[in-house]
Amino acid sequence: MIVRSIKKDHVIAYFCLAKAYKYKGNHKLVEENINIVKKLLADPDKREWVEYFNKLVPKNEMNELVAH
Repeated sequence: MIVRSIKKDHVIAYFCLAKAYKYKGNHKLVEENINIVKKLLADPDKREWVEYFNKLVPKNEMNELVAH
């Protein structure tokens, strides 16, 4: 495991974890973390994260992880 604890609603942290796990070749954890990212981005209470995420994360990077 790369990280033991992160803030439970920190969507960018989960995205970065997914990228790190992809680099390490752990596709199960890539999928797990990307699913958390998608869930958080779909949560209406987390709208501010959607704005930050869309500004900071290139869409092609997200698409690559989703399509892994």
